[in-house]
Amino acid sequence: MSLATANADSGADWVLAAMHLLPWSLGAHPEEEWPAPALRAVVHPLLAAAGVTCAFGSHNALYARYEPVDGVTYV
Repeated sequence: MSLATANADSGADWVLAAMHLLPWSLGAHPEEEWPAPALRAVVHPLLAAAGVTCAFGSHNALYARYEPVDGVTYV
């Protein structure tokens, strides 16, 4: 499924995304380290507009959950 069609199924309770890097992270890499600012400026608006409810990242080997940002929870 693509982001463009993610919300097409009105019966879906969740729209999930998986990516390597996230716009925000509590890991060992500083929050302002590249590419986090670019991800916040470009990727986050795409996820929010597509109705993504939760995005999972794997760059930092830890689990942390942020308060939702524009409806997207980052883990």
